[in-house]
Amino acid sequence: MYGEILENVFHLELASWRAIFYGNMARPRAKLLLWNACHQKLPTKERLLRFGLINEAKCNWCAEVETQHHLFFNCHVLREIWAKVLKWIDVDHNPLDWNKEVNWIIKEGGKKKANYRILKTAFTEALYEMWALRNRELFKNSKNNVDVLKRIEDSIVYRSWHSKKIRICISKLLLP
Repeated sequence: MYGEILENVFHLELASWRAIFYGNMARPRAKLLLWNACHQKLPTKERLLRFGLINEAKCNWCAEVETQHHLFFNCHVLREIWAKVLKWIDVDHNPLDWNKEVNWIIKEGGKKKANYRILKTAFTEALYEMWALRNRELFKNSKNNVDVLKRIEDSIVYRSWHSKKIRICISKLLLP
């Protein structure tokens, strides 16, 4: 019964997202953020407003209410960053909303293993860097998002380089 409630409320199969964690080479802190996101526990402005900790729940980049579903990937700024990451890892896909994106990544698991590990790592590292960008804008009033893509790429390369099969795929991405 609990599984049915979760599936109806969040439109995700019970713990189907766990597949994103297996073989994921992302940093532990990025995986922790992904875990919190999969549990709908990120401290978004909408949640903080519900707890009475803030007075306004508007997104940093638009007038929408900042929810996890809005940030990942209905917000045009973060959607564009994720689209650029997908392009960099040579994946032809238009970003969807949070639940559909998570389910899409899970379904991609049946394809080439090395490319799937890169996709999972890219997704996790991108979420982490996008959340960090949101926090820099919110708490430090930093408006610089130019280096975010470079940071994501560097994390993917650094975290993936130890595996020979994946190193071959990554080296192809690094060539102009």
